[in-house]
Formats: sequence, C-alpha cells, structure tokens
Amino acid sequence: MAYTTLAEVKTFCQVSGNGDDTLLGAIQSAAEAWIEKVTQRKFDAASATDQTFSRLNFGENRFDGKRLYFYSETADDLVSITDSPTVLMIPENGPPYYGCMLTDGAWAYPTVTVNAYWGYSKTPPADIELAVWRICKWLYDMQDTQSGDLVITPEGRVLIPEGIPGDIMALVEPYIKVVVA
Repeated sequence: MAYTTLAEVKTFCQVSGNGDDTLLGAIQSAAEAWIEKVTQRKFDAASATDQTFSRLNFGENRFDGKRLYFYSETADDLVSITDSPTVLMIPENGPPYYGCMLTDGAWAYPTVTVNAYWGYSKTPPADIELAVWRICKWLYDMQDTQSGDLVITPEGRVLIPEGIPGDIMALVEPYIKVVVA
C-alpha cells in the first residue's frame, strides 16, 4: 500500500497530464522507501500478518512468562493484535506498541506467533504523507536544475544543500525509532 496516491503527488507537484506519471510513480516509491529506511518504521499496516518470536532469538528478558517484547532488528511496531488471549499492551498509551503482557496464563515455549497489524499505524500520519509529497516535489524539481534546491543569500551567494532539505527532515525526525539494546 502506498502512503499517498499518484494523483495527490501530481497535485502537490503541480503536474497536469499523464506524461510524467511513470517518473512520479518511481519518485513516490523512492520517497516512501527513504522514509521507512530513515525511521525504521512502516506506516501502512493494511493487513494482518504473523510474526514469530522465540526465547532463543530474543534472550531471557524479551520473552519471559507473561511478557512478550516485540522490538528487535526484524520486528516492526505493533498497531493492534487481531486474535489473541487477553493482553495488556505496552505502552498503555500506544499504539505503536512494543510489547504486551498476558493477563492470565503464560506464553507457550519455545515460540510465540502473533497475528497482528505490524507497523507504526494502519494509515500514514498526515505529516508522513506531507513528507512524501515534499520529497516528490523536491526530486521532481531537481530535473530542471543541475543543483537542486538553491538558496540565494541577500549578498547574492548561491548555497546548495548537501542532502535532504531541512523541512523534510523536520517532518520525519519525530518518527525515527529509538532502539535500546
């Protein structure tokens, strides 16, 4: 599932007609992939899937009795569990959740499979959608110049940014996953 539509990207980029649809579609895919890479999160948990957790893969403190922690190098955030025993989600003010605790019983050993919506959210937050549009416009506009976004100072000096524009980073930074080892 895409974080936004091609029609919305075209509107934001002020593009009419269909001549650049392939280019804009590729730019949109690249923008969404960049956001996922930088944040280490997915923002489109449109369907439930299984993830299996093992005590051997997580160590003693990640899968113990009633507690199950989802964080790892491969596990995503959790939006909601589809069919499970009664659990308390961790943190209580989520989603996204990084763990849960059974209210009765204990997890089966040696593995636990959880069917859930894995990601930061089922649909992208508005500022992530805006970040996709902004990246698309920035990359699309770069085809008309050799230098990308230029800043001309009052003294007439031309400054060229070395990377992604700051306003895009400001939209994405609050979503960067922090992993504590």
